[in-house]
Amino acid sequence: MSITLDVTTLSFMSLLIFGLMCGLLLMMWLGDRKETALLFWIASYFLPSLGLAGLLLRGTIPDILSIVGANTVLITGFVLAWWGNQHFFNQRPSYAWGIGIILAILVGSIIFYGPGQENFVKRVMVISALLSLISLINALSLTKRTPPSMWPAQGLAIVAYLSIASFYALRFFLASRQDIPPGLFASGWLGVITFLLPTAGSALIAFAWILLVNQRLRLRLIETHQIDLATGALNRDSLAETGAAEISRSRRHGNLLSVLLLDIDHFRRINERYGQAVGNAWLGHLVTVARGVLRQEDRIGRLAGDEFCVILPQTDPHGAALLAERIRLAIEATPLQTGSGTVPATVSIGVAALEPNDIAPDWERLCASADMALHDAKRMGRNRVAIATAETALRLSSGL
Repeated sequence: MSITLDVTTLSFMSLLIFGLMCGLLLMMWLGDRKETALLFWIASYFLPSLGLAGLLLRGTIPDILSIVGANTVLITGFVLAWWGNQHFFNQRPSYAWGIGIILAILVGSIIFYGPGQENFVKRVMVISALLSLISLINALSLTKRTPPSMWPAQGLAIVAYLSIASFYALRFFLASRQDIPPGLFASGWLGVITFLLPTAGSALIAFAWILLVNQRLRLRLIETHQIDLATGALNRDSLAETGAAEISRSRRHGNLLSVLLLDIDHFRRINERYGQAVGNAWLGHLVTVARGVLRQEDRIGRLAGDEFCVILPQTDPHGAALLAERIRLAIEATPLQTGSGTVPATVSIGVAALEPNDIAPDWERLCASADMALHDAKRMGRNRVAIATAETALRLSSGL
């Protein structure tokens, strides 16, 4: 059975779909102009639209534009999409490699620009090989670790890119066997799929990008409600939720859990001497310095004022005390740099641990135990680490 779909009409529909995708992504960018990847993705649809327009105008405009120019902007669109993917996942774009691929398609189109079936076949081979390659590269650029809510969109885009890459690999194989129609707009299944499959795949990719951006915005919104905006640490409520979850996990698996309570020594004096702005800056500075010492699985949050709490999963009291001492030394050795000079400060730290056999473990009790150890550190002269002991637990039980 022969396929009678009009390839010219399909290419025109592809042009309209590319324009629509470009418009949708532009609307997304207008709503979130901080997402640089969207600019690359918009351009990745705009340029192929120009290329398709050039193909449709073949015969009415110079062939150098409808052949060399159209193929070059088409491959440039794929390269821009690759750079956009890298921007989205906070990677440095591979500009040199991308420009190399664009130059390769430009040179290949120029070399096999002349008339004749032989030149047409060779041009198809060059273009198909590069389009298959850049589609595979795009698929690989999307295989990055992200929150689970983003996986379906990533998977959709990867499948679409792999489908496009497979098609162009097939087109290269058929061209190498001289088994392709003699012209771009020739009828037949290959001519139809040449426009239909890449267009459908590109539409799915744009849809996946929109989902990815929406998911990132949603995660940022959730994070905003969990973060103390002044310091970047977890806020009190989120810290309590995290602590309760870690206690539950520790009890379930029999793991140790420790917490640290940090307090800037004589913080009121810093505010009185340097001003509240410097005091607030020191709070954020403390979080930054502490994170430079903490492990990836540790969490730091702000309880109130200048008091912070650090949750240390699978950490015994000795290990927690060593980590607390490293934080104390790092803060002491890293004064805040301001426009009017350096502002030094020290911290006192209390350490408390949840043992696997604790009979009444809860977040408030664990924090109260660490708070008593913190007060012990202050009574002993500040700028030191104190560990909650059995005596601390007795004082806590008796309400002292």
